[in-house]
Amino acid sequence: AQNIKNEIKIDTSLDVICGGSGFLCHYFSGVHSVLSQLANLREIELHRYAGASSGAQTPYKILVCGSDELAFDIYLAYGVLLEEYGGIGPFTTDYQFRWVIEWIFNQKWGTDGNIDSLLARLEDRMFVSLTEVPWFRNILVSHYPNRKQAIDSYVGTGTFLTKYKGKYVVDGGASNNTPFFEDNLRAQICISPGSAELPSKLSHIMKYDLKYATFAFKKGQDDISDFLTGSKTIKAIKYRPK
Repeated sequence: AQNIKNEIKIDTSLDVICGGSGFLCHYFSGVHSVLSQLANLREIELHRYAGASSGAQTPYKILVCGSDELAFDIYLAYGVLLEEYGGIGPFTTDYQFRWVIEWIFNQKWGTDGNIDSLLARLEDRMFVSLTEVPWFRNILVSHYPNRKQAIDSYVGTGTFLTKYKGKYVVDGGASNNTPFFEDNLRAQICISPGSAELPSKLSHIMKYDLKYATFAFKKGQDDISDFLTGSKTIKAIKYRPK
């Protein structure tokens, strides 16, 4: 981040969108690690996040945990657990996601105090795409009045079938995988990990692999650095000016 902070070629007040992509979300984690460093240096401002499936769950975890590195490590641990106790596939179950986010809330609630402080990190800042069934109607959640609704939105965006506010929902990517902000309040940067130039990416969308995750993370860091300094060849990162 230090090397590019004076060379940024786009608007520095940004909303961030991430498309769902299974375990390719580690690419987004790499992208965001550079963005957050630049934000800490006050070179850019990161405002709202929107996403579907793992593309929503990853920034959600980053906001709740307050750390790119911790969110990355948690998702790696989650992958190990899934491989040991249930496998990873397109029909990831409610309880698997719920166990992970309940654990995060319990850990952060214990260290950071009031649950309201965690919900405030998400409120009107994290926009989570859900798909209501059987109509396949999109729901974009940005209001988190209590722990249950916050957790249900996280679970719903990436699972096969669960309930959110009494409605059956499935993976948000089924109805809107890259939910842009239609109000265009500021410039938007959209990360699509599935379009990243990663080796054997299709076989890793639903597969845990530490070496691959680390490679994807580093690739995300390199790509966003090139993108911010003017490269036009990064397929996985798109920019929508205000």
